[in-house]
Amino acid sequence: MGMSISPALITTIIAVAIGLVIVLVAFSSRLPKKVRRAVEMFVSIGYPAAVGALLVGMGLERYQSGETDAAAGFGVGAFLMLLLAARAFMRRSKA
Repeated sequence: MGMSISPALITTIIAVAIGLVIVLVAFSSRLPKKVRRAVEMFVSIGYPAAVGALLVGMGLERYQSGETDAAAGFGVGAFLMLLLAARAFMRRSKA
């Protein structure tokens, strides 16, 4: 059997992103510009892209095991997360 994607991994990524947002809010003026931009890029592009990719994998696992309703739910979540990542990337490209 193949490798299974743990929901705990997504929870961990969410917790890290929340922590980074708190760091940005609390220490934005004290962070070096390059560090602040890197954190902003991770939160706006990297986080939704990573979660979207994991949701795709979880949806595929559910689909292969015959759980089509769960697979559809993960698919919708993945689509929305990847849409957010693409939107943030496009906004960064314009700036």
